[in-house]
Amino acid sequence: MAGVATASPVITGEPMDFTVIENGNAGFYVSAASTGPLAYQWFNGSGPMARRTNASLALNNVQPADVGGATSSSSATSTAA
Repeated sequence: MAGVATASPVITGEPMDFTVIENGNAGFYVSAASTGPLAYQWFNGSGPMARRTNASLALNNVQPADVGGATSSSSATSTAA
């Protein structure tokens, strides 16, 4: 019987910290490796960011309320026999 097992991804490249001026743009990228398909989720100070589920994150028109930046999470699943 086949089942779904959670595989632990390995983060191979973390997003870099940097400073952005008000009204500027910021871009982040995370890379991960796993034996199964990867899924991504970006977070800010208030929790998961809606529709931010790719390895890259673009923030446009950054405002003071955006201070604290973003973090990411990766997960993976694989089919077990």
